[in-house]
Amino acid sequence: MKFLKKILPDAFVVGKKGTKLFVITLLSYVLLGLLAAVPVVIGYMPLFAGIVLNIKAVIIIGIVTLLIAANAGLALLAYTTTGMVLSILRYTGKVTYGNSAPVEIDYSDDAPIISVRGLQKSFGKNVVLKDITTDIHIGEKVVVLGPSGSGKSTFLRCLNCLEDPTGGSIIFDYVDIADANVNINKHRQKIGMVFQQFNLFNNKTVLQNVMLAPYTIYKKKAKGEGKSAKQFKEECRQNALALLRRIGLEDKADAYPSTLSGGQKQRVAIIRALAMNPKVMLFDEPTSALDPEMVGEVLSLIKQVADEGMTMVIVTHEMGFAREVGTRILFMDEGVIAEEGTPSEVFDNPKNPRTKQFFNAVL
Repeated sequence: MKFLKKILPDAFVVGKKGTKLFVITLLSYVLLGLLAAVPVVIGYMPLFAGIVLNIKAVIIIGIVTLLIAANAGLALLAYTTTGMVLSILRYTGKVTYGNSAPVEIDYSDDAPIISVRGLQKSFGKNVVLKDITTDIHIGEKVVVLGPSGSGKSTFLRCLNCLEDPTGGSIIFDYVDIADANVNINKHRQKIGMVFQQFNLFNNKTVLQNVMLAPYTIYKKKAKGEGKSAKQFKEECRQNALALLRRIGLEDKADAYPSTLSGGQKQRVAIIRALAMNPKVMLFDEPTSALDPEMVGEVLSLIKQVADEGMTMVIVTHEMGFAREVGTRILFMDEGVIAEEGTPSEVFDNPKNPRTKQFFNAVL
């Protein structure tokens, strides 16, 4: 593998998945070649024995042999060419996969838990995020405000790479998770996400929804600690029940999401994220899909979690909630952070004309 990386360095720029794909493809062609060789050898055996075959059969066997060899050769040539093209594009700055240059990481005790540097995101020619730079420290409640289409949700989804950044770096827990070579699933285990549309599994009960992630992710670790699968599953079940008890929905443990109200679904979604004991919670407009009368119960739960010291990044249109819970406000407009500061600074004395215009329209 090291030899392949030397001769095709940028063909491996897509990270572990790309490497595995290359190896699997190569092995598939080798296996195909071996399988194809069997009938070819059998077909030519009579020739070696001095027996004359039908000339058509010999021609067909020869053509098949050549096609298989050409197919394998072309596949390798295509992959090599792709690597060369990626190399040229990468070093001319036309495309970026993670970071082309080493990223400086702050390892000090007071380093931010998330450090965003020069974050960019484009969808084709549509540039959504333009050079976003900000830090999020442990215990902060950062509320992201702004008009629709300003890039708020895209920014939030980039923080755990649900949207792959086009450029820049995102340092989480001392690792640049925007680097394509990083195992992002490992780091997502410590970043909880709550979506607008709940995203519960409708074919599983409420209890199963809450315990699914911790059981699936940590069962191997539990086995290494000497716990049986049955013991660990029961442990996850008890933790899930405790979380349901906390939000007053223990009696809904065996119910399915389709029987719950919108507010109940979102509260279950929140504790499902908490079940993984995350270091950071991301909320993407958690009340936008709720009826007005259900908004309060969800915001109350988020406030409880905030009061317990959880680091949060929240995208919301609830201005009162943002002022009450947020320790820092980011106001975004047209893909940039137009203004940031404490709630009193941003709400009571905004400096950017666009921020003033926005608050005049919504407050």
